Amino acid sequence: MKANFLKSLTCAAVLLLTSVQASASIVVASGDTNLGNLTQFYSNMFSGSDVFATDGWSVDNTASAISAAANTFQRGSLSVAALDGMEWFVASTNNTYSASELLMVKNFVAGGGNLFVMGENPAGYASMNAVANSVLFAAGSTMSVGFPESSAGTWSSSGSNIGANPLTAGVTSLTGNYAGAVAGGSALFANNANGLVILAMEDLASNDVPEPATLAMICLGLFGVRAARRNKK
Repeated sequence: MKANFLKSLTCAAVLLLTSVQASASIVVASGDTNLGNLTQFYSNMFSGSDVFATDGWSVDNTASAISAAANTFQRGSLSVAALDGMEWFVASTNNTYSASELLMVKNFVAGGGNLFVMGENPAGYASMNAVANSVLFAAGSTMSVGFPESSAGTWSSSGSNIGANPLTAGVTSLTGNYAGAVAGGSALFANNANGLVILAMEDLASNDVPEPATLAMICLGLFGVRAARRNKK
């Protein structure tokens, strides 16, 4: 009787912990920083949110559009204080991030923060893509940016090459210049010319520990096996 009670208590504790640990964070990765006509896309992504970005021209290219869509938009050096209270972190990929800064990114996303990372065409910006991928990895994302090259010039995405997603709602086209491809995640925008994905997103909640309902079924299954063994005896 005592053993059964302890097992029930253990399962309840596990369910409680997993409920607390479940993350609602999303990560968006782009293979291009030169994104055109993205007003609606940024409105879908940043509307009403407080956004912090590190400095660099990879963010400069879209800073005005982010600022117009966000509730507040702040830029500067990465720190725990800078991320405090923010809902989005936009990582400039012009500068490398130290181990302590990558840990800040990890903790920010683990705490429910969202991340936007922009890489570039791998032909001339391999170092930027390496930085982008280090940030994505630190956040727990399975996505990567860079190879293969998606476009060696102007690209466009429209029609069936725009994925069905809340982030793409109302967007009929997106354009850019010289992009790398994004591997992994759910496709948002793909190059009309070759179908290679240029922007993708990942819901990190799906990478978390099992959902409480799943663990509840496991616990019930264990109790069922124990009961069956008792009946046989």
